[in-house]
Amino acid sequence: MRVHRLRITAFGPFAATVEVDLDALAAGGLFLLHGPTGAGKTSLLDAVCFALYGSVPGSRQGARLRSDHAADGVPPQVVCEITAAGRRLEVTRSPAWDRPKKRGTGTTLEQARVLVRELRDGEWVPVTSRVDEAAEVLADVLGLGVDQFTKLVLLPQGEFAAFLRANAEDRRALLERLFGTDRFAAAQQWLREAQAARRQEVEAADARTAELLARAEQATAMIGSIAGAAAATGATTDTPPDQAVDPIDRLRALRTGVDAALDEARQLRVAAQARARHAAAEHQAAVETARRQARFAELTRAAERLRAEAPEQARREARLANARRAAGVARWLRPLELARTRSGDALGAVDRAIVDLARHGTAEDVGLDDERLQARALDARQLVGELVALELEGAEAPALEREVTVARSEVARAERHRTTGARTLDALADERERLAADLVDARAAAAALPGALAALDQAEAVAAAAERTRTLTSESVILATRRDELRRARDDARERRLDLRERRLAGMAAELALGLRAGSPCPVCGAVDHPAPAPTAADGPDEAAETRA
Repeated sequence: MRVHRLRITAFGPFAATVEVDLDALAAGGLFLLHGPTGAGKTSLLDAVCFALYGSVPGSRQGARLRSDHAADGVPPQVVCEITAAGRRLEVTRSPAWDRPKKRGTGTTLEQARVLVRELRDGEWVPVTSRVDEAAEVLADVLGLGVDQFTKLVLLPQGEFAAFLRANAEDRRALLERLFGTDRFAAAQQWLREAQAARRQEVEAADARTAELLARAEQATAMIGSIAGAAAATGATTDTPPDQAVDPIDRLRALRTGVDAALDEARQLRVAAQARARHAAAEHQAAVETARRQARFAELTRAAERLRAEAPEQARREARLANARRAAGVARWLRPLELARTRSGDALGAVDRAIVDLARHGTAEDVGLDDERLQARALDARQLVGELVALELEGAEAPALEREVTVARSEVARAERHRTTGARTLDALADERERLAADLVDARAAAAALPGALAALDQAEAVAAAAERTRTLTSESVILATRRDELRRARDDARERRLDLRERRLAGMAAELALGLRAGSPCPVCGAVDHPAPAPTAADGPDEAAETRA
């Protein structure tokens, strides 16, 4: 923010209208407000604060703002012209005051007023005349509230120590808003939120993995129990070894594959978590490296700019040396004035002598002999030579005075440039030291770049592991579906086998009858006569059918 002009009327100690052109004051750089106590120095600052925020800082809040010395009926008013956020604004504000009634005697309260105008295309355009809207417009443009403005920009008398004693959080919030570091805070907040989101995703993935592991272990245990039951059932039957049930072997192979996949998934999860932590640390280091590289580039540009200004600084120093040499001419001013006086006196004496000679005619008439006349003539010639030399010096005196004046201004300007250049050189030296430290850090960060690339490869491996986990999850779903299908097929096969066994047992008499031969004993009763063998059913199952089932 920059204040260009301030006009005060009947405000504080100023009874009449006072206008201050701050652009003219700031033309030479810094300027100083000084004067005896009570001269109105603080009131000028109060007027700026009142124009921008409608109040004054410090202990003067709530005090009478209208001047007690102003004439009756003169309204108090402050006009402040500023530039902030690329906008040229003029704020005209009047406090509440008691004005004389237009009819009768006494006073009536005149409410506070404000008018905000903006310079657009060379013309002042009204923005608002409402107090609340003006406060919003000025708050958006200035970016500071009245408390922040009076604590940092316009610190009241006696409250500097209070600002220094403020807690770190208050000063941090104020400085962040002033210097625009909120973008770094926003980036930090985004990183925290992203970290929390990634942590939640990892926890959710861990929970899902644990659930899948539990389900897989449960399915594995179930498959093992089924395999054991099937093996026990097969052991009690008369099934030949070369006709073992193929689904059981397949289930056992699937169980082995699931166990191996689970172990691999556990190992991949542990490795992925380790790589994620390492990648987070490498990411933080890369962010810090990028910040230092940006700072290094900024300081490099500043150094180049100062190198480009070095010739101009050399010219300023040369002008300063010339001005100091020209300052020695000032000691001739007083002798020149004396020479002018002596020249005038001498010319008067010559004129009087010439008049005397003309009046008396000859040297004898005036009582002068030849020697005395020659001596006086020689003195007159010497005096005339001195007068001529003094006249020439007197003619050069105005030019010398002008040169001395110019030299003094050049000395003052060169001294200012020298002071500025010295401060710039000191700042450049500090920047160079910080730049050297940043360069060392940047080189260290550059040396750590291969590690960051390795971390990137590890992060890609983590992503591949996550993809592998999703693939294994899909495969586990497919295996579960296949397991259910095999379980249903097993149950169906068992039912068919039991049905065939029951049917065979029901027709076992007919099956035994097929093996009876005349004269051969019956395997049931031992008789050798078989008068009525049981008839054989057309669809009755035999041993081969039961074996296939």
